Amino acid sequence: MSWEKLTERHNLDLPSQRNTDFNLFDKFIEANEIVDCRKSITYAEFEKFLQSGRDAGKIVKNECPPLGFHGHGYFYRSKTGDICYIYHPYTLEKILEPELKQWTKERDLKAVIYDKIYSWYNPNSTLLVVITLKNVNIKVFSR
Repeated sequence: MSWEKLTERHNLDLPSQRNTDFNLFDKFIEANEIVDCRKSITYAEFEKFLQSGRDAGKIVKNECPPLGFHGHGYFYRSKTGDICYIYHPYTLEKILEPELKQWTKERDLKAVIYDKIYSWYNPNSTLLVVITLKNVNIKVFSR
C-alpha cells in the first residue's frame, strides 16, 4: 500500500453521511494542510515511518498501537511532510490510556486521546487518538 493523494473523501472508509462529521474532518484536513493518506504499513517500524514516510525493510509485526475495540486508523501527511496516525476507537479513555502511554513511551512518540466530541468517525461513539513524533503538532476540532 502506498500514499494516496487526498483529493476525494472516497479514499477513506468513512461511514455513511449520517455517521460522519464531515465538517470536523474537513477542518482537520485544511488546518493541517493534509495532502496524502495511507491505511497501513507493513515493513517500517512505526516511529521510523512517522519520520520518513517510507515503508521499507523486513516485515515488522505488532507495530500497531493499542486500538481499543477497532480503530479505523489512517496515516496522514501534510504538505510540509509531517505525518500523524489518527484512529477512532470504541472504548473508554481510562481503558486505552495506560496501554497507549506505555506503547508510545517505548517508541519515543507522542499520543493524545481526545474526547468523543472531537471524533469525526461515528461521532459520540468513538474517541479520537492522534499519534505523532514529539515535535509534530496536529490541530483537531470539536463540535
